[in-house]
Parts: sequence; structure tokens; C-alpha cells
Amino acid sequence: MDERRSKAKQEVLAANRGPFGGWWEDLLDVDPELMLRVHRHMLAAEAGPLPRFFRHLIILAVDCVVTHLYPRGVGVHARVAMEHGATPRQVVEALQISSFASNRGWSVALPLVLEELEAAGRQATLRNAEKASEVRSAFEAQVGEWRDWMDNTLAHDPEALKVVLELGYGTDGGDGLDAKQRELLLLAVAACPALVDQDAIPRHTRQALKLGAAPDEIVQTVKVANVIALHPIVEGIPQLRAVLNAG
Repeated sequence: MDERRSKAKQEVLAANRGPFGGWWEDLLDVDPELMLRVHRHMLAAEAGPLPRFFRHLIILAVDCVVTHLYPRGVGVHARVAMEHGATPRQVVEALQISSFASNRGWSVALPLVLEELEAAGRQATLRNAEKASEVRSAFEAQVGEWRDWMDNTLAHDPEALKVVLELGYGTDGGDGLDAKQRELLLLAVAACPALVDQDAIPRHTRQALKLGAAPDEIVQTVKVANVIALHPIVEGIPQLRAVLNAG
């Protein structure tokens, strides 16, 4: 190994991220300067008050968003999160939150469908008003606010809204996420490159503040969630190296 690559490798190893292999080795071989840019991008996201286990819960959650779905990352970050104190229940709830955030058909598609039905002079069936009132009251009591997109689902299928909301906000207490952690994870999946939900990001920021999150925790949550923007390099460089080696 030449001196340039040796120094680059030592800088990465000093961050104590675990064994140096896989795509790190590929990147070192193909482009050591790019490897250092990737490493420093990760360092920037790691700088802040969030504990290590929670940073890995964030990456796990954004890896699972349906527009990303990165199983290898989910396994790695679940393991590291638990090695640093996360409980299995917290991992499960992070997955639930990712699933909730991925249900954008309720918040984006359903209003458009109902608009088209109205334009055609048709209307979907409205459901039990008493059940709708129960669902809304329970959510407002737990979260402290209501979202405009929920009204359509509530009017047409309150039971469907109830089960969707339980993915994001249902908890059994115990050793699961606390309210602030849950809101920061909701912000993370809303702010990651796979979703960038411009309606949800301000809401979850406000709610996280209400629950006691510090501004630096909120900013770091967004930084960590955007680490998945490196995946084109993480996945692409090994393929390039394989092609170069085959040639």
C-alpha cells in the first residue's frame, strides 16, 4: 500500500467504526481521496449531542423507508445500536416509525383521489362519526396536535387511520422509545433524502421542541438522516472495482 493510501486508512481507523473492509477497502483502492470525503461527511454527522445508539437508530429507520429499502444497512445499524445500549424494543419501534412515514398515500394520494371523485360528481362512503371522534380525541390527547391530512382518512375510514397512527405513535412503554426520541425519529425519516416530506418536517421539528429536544439535537438528527445520501458511493464503488478487476 502506498503512503497516501496508508495515511487515509489510518484516519478512518482512528474513528473506531469497526473492521476496515468491504466497501471501505474498495473505496481505498479506487479513490483514497473520495474515501476521506466520505469519512469526513460521516464525521460531520456524528458531531453533536445525540448518543451513538440513537444515531444508529436514525440510520436504521431511514434505511427502511420504502423509497430506499437498504436491508444490509438495517442489519448493521441494528447491531451497532444494540451494542451501544439500544433495546430490541427501540429497534422495533424505529422500524414502525419508518413504516408510518412511508404511508404517504394517506397524506398525499387520498386527498387527490377525493378531489377527482368530487369533480366527477361521485363520493366515497363516509364512516362512523362516533368512531372518528374517538380516534381524533385519542390522537390529540397523546400528541397534542392534529394534522390536516388526517381529516380525509378520518371521515372515510377512521379505523384505517387508527391503525396507521399506531405505527408511528403506538408504544407499550417499558424499554421502548420515549416521546422525544420518537419525534426525532419521525423528523429523521421525514427529512431523509428518500422522502424529504416538506409538510412533515416543520411539524416534527415543532413537536420535538415541545418535547424538550435541544436545537442541536434536532439539527444533528437531520445531518444523520442524510448520511444515506452516500449510498451511491457505498454501493457503486464495489461494482466499479469488480469491473476494473475483471478487465
